Amino acid sequence: MKFTGSLLFVALLVGCTTTQRPLVPVPKSLEATSTLMRVERKRTPFSKTPMRFGEWQVTGFAHDRLPNSRSSEIGTPDVRYEKSRGTAKYHFVMSASGSDVYECQCGHTRKERGVALGGSDNKLTVDLEQKEWLDCDLRRISDGATWTLRIDGSRLIGGEGYSGTLTDGSRTLYLRATSEIEHLGNLPSQPLGWFFERDGSKIASTELITPGIVRIGDDAGSDRDLIATASAALLLQPTAYSR
Repeated sequence: MKFTGSLLFVALLVGCTTTQRPLVPVPKSLEATSTLMRVERKRTPFSKTPMRFGEWQVTGFAHDRLPNSRSSEIGTPDVRYEKSRGTAKYHFVMSASGSDVYECQCGHTRKERGVALGGSDNKLTVDLEQKEWLDCDLRRISDGATWTLRIDGSRLIGGEGYSGTLTDGSRTLYLRATSEIEHLGNLPSQPLGWFFERDGSKIASTELITPGIVRIGDDAGSDRDLIATASAALLLQPTAYSR
């Protein structure tokens, strides 16, 4: 058992959902100008085409480094200080008919430390710190223009929270995390979705609750393919690490 900022309720809610419907609310302006795109995932391990939504298809997906973590602990059999670091790297191509094609390379890192109480067969872990970050390079094939996606923060209650940017050095889109569930409000949990903001307006969203939902508003304009690629990067990041 592990005490973190995530709520068990979220897991139960997702597990009991028989049809995929939006759980994370979006502004009325985005809802009115976007089409809800449900993410279709392949369950085949190591599939080169693991995901598609709307007109976009992920191809050429591969792990450059499988999600893996290293951990250590010190203390007594009943009380121990633990720390771990997990890393993963992956790449893919995002394409759609008549649209820009992007190559994307990502690296994800997660660091945790906490206190373990009890024996290994009946352990309770109390998290003291958790940080993670995602770094991706998105390169447009047609002209080599490159954007950088950077997200970092903590999913613990009282942590730094999450924020991110998607930038080419001269233009920047901002990513804001949300942990809000329709009719329930904000939950003290890890991010359940992201909003893409430009000039203070929310122009797209990505709901992370498996298998995922993506919205890209009309206001996104020429950034649609870029946002779709960044959304795929968010949806493909690891949720667990082997030890």
